Parts: sequence; C-alpha cells; structure tokens
Amino acid sequence: MNNTNISTLPESFHHKIIGAFGDLGKEWLYSLPALLSDCEQRLDLKIGAQLRHLSYGFVANAIQSDGTEIIIKAVVSVAELSHEIKALELMSGPGMVDLLHADKIKGILLLEKLMPGETLATLESDSEATCIAAEVMQKLWRLDNHQDFPSTQQWFEWLAQPINASSIVSPSLIDRARKISEELHQSMSEPVLLHGDLHHFNILSAARQPWLAIDPK
Repeated sequence: MNNTNISTLPESFHHKIIGAFGDLGKEWLYSLPALLSDCEQRLDLKIGAQLRHLSYGFVANAIQSDGTEIIIKAVVSVAELSHEIKALELMSGPGMVDLLHADKIKGILLLEKLMPGETLATLESDSEATCIAAEVMQKLWRLDNHQDFPSTQQWFEWLAQPINASSIVSPSLIDRARKISEELHQSMSEPVLLHGDLHHFNILSAARQPWLAIDPK
C-alpha cells in the first residue's frame, strides 16, 4: 500500500496546485493517496520516494514487478496531459525520455528513469550547456502536421493585449519581446513541433543517450 499522504507533500506543492487549479486542485490533492495506491495495484508496481522538486504534478520513483526502476507522474490537468502524451510519442527517440504507459483518464504517466539524472544546469560551463541543449533540440524537432497543438503565434498573441505587468517587467521589455516574436514568425519556413518548455532543468543526463529531454509542453 502506498504511504503517500497529503501531510508528507511540501507546503509549496500545495500552494502551487491550489493556486493553479483552485477547488479542482484541492480535490486532486485529497484523492492523490488513493490514486497512487490504485496505480500500484493495477500496474503492478511499488511507488517509492517522491522527487525533491515538485512543480505542478506529483513525480516519484517506482519499481515494476520485474525490478525495473521507473518514474511515475500524476497530474491534475488532463487536457494538458493529452498534449504531453502526444508529444512524447511523436518525439520518441534519441532526444526524449521514453513513455512506458499513459492513462489519460486518471492523469498518470509511467516514464523511463534517467540515470544518473543530473540536470543540464549542473554544468559549470554555460557554453557547453548551451551546445548540448541545441543538440537535444535538433533531435526533438518534428515537422508539425498536427493542428491540435497550440502554436507559438498563439502563445505570443497575448503580448498585443494590455498587460498588467509588475514593476520588474518594463513596458519597453514587453514591446521588445513582441517585436522579436513578430520577426521570428515572419522568418519561419516550415513549422515544426517544439518541446515547449525546454530549459536546463528539463534536460537530464542518461545512459541511453548522454542527455535526454523530459516534460514536453
């Protein structure tokens, strides 16, 4: 039986989930222990320690019945998960973590465990890290024939709207971002499917490849 309970989850995780999802987030947090126990029984695995830095989903180590170490991920937003599953499938290969199992209804993913699993941010040389990130990007790119994915043009449309920015984000900086976005989209040839959230903490060291991406959006 899984021993995860609400009290063992970091307070910052509670704040993130409730802040992002409101009452739905509260219900999800309350039901999480039962959801994980159900996964252990149905998928024949044992869930271990949760990862230290939880973002907007629960992520933990797990062991399958044959002894294989994997990662289990549980999320609130099933709509966003659907895009993540499709991106993992389309980008499968030498640049992306392997998707082992997906349950869209319950919001559960089983993923390849990357070892040693250090983030690209641990490299001291920013130049080396940037080159590695560029190599991973090239391994992930796919021609985008899937209209149900959001586009970067849609993402950046909000820059044309009135923005109530904080004091640390100047209007001139927002205007510069808008102009750069327009220039980049005008120079684009064929649209490609992008990771959507690729940064130094979403690229991990691995055995199958030196570096692999996780958490596509």
